[in-house]
Amino acid sequence: MDDDALREALIAKAARELDRLVTWTKAERAVRGDDEEHAAWLDEMIAGLEPLAEDVGDVQTSMAMRQVIRRHGGEGPWRAEDLAAMTGRDVESVRRVFEGLTEVGLAWPLASPDSGDESS
Repeated sequence: MDDDALREALIAKAARELDRLVTWTKAERAVRGDDEEHAAWLDEMIAGLEPLAEDVGDVQTSMAMRQVIRRHGGEGPWRAEDLAAMTGRDVESVRRVFEGLTEVGLAWPLASPDSGDESS
């Protein structure tokens, strides 16, 4: 297994475990209801875990986007909807990743959905 494949496998495992933990915590919160002893703590856990799970998902999205862009020669501009379809990731994650890359100067802004540009 090469380094990229190993990284992808580890990140995928982390994403699955985080998703499982978020699901369990939400289920536990639903069972506990308004139990004052545990409800606040579980709410804090959910509030901390959901963004972390989203961030790990965005790492997976960025890796998938990199593969697609390499495969297609790096030409843009890219539409979020096109990249989402080609990577199997959701559009919002693609947008978040591109916004982050654009903010630090590593990517150009995404093409607008109605731009009519068929580059991909």
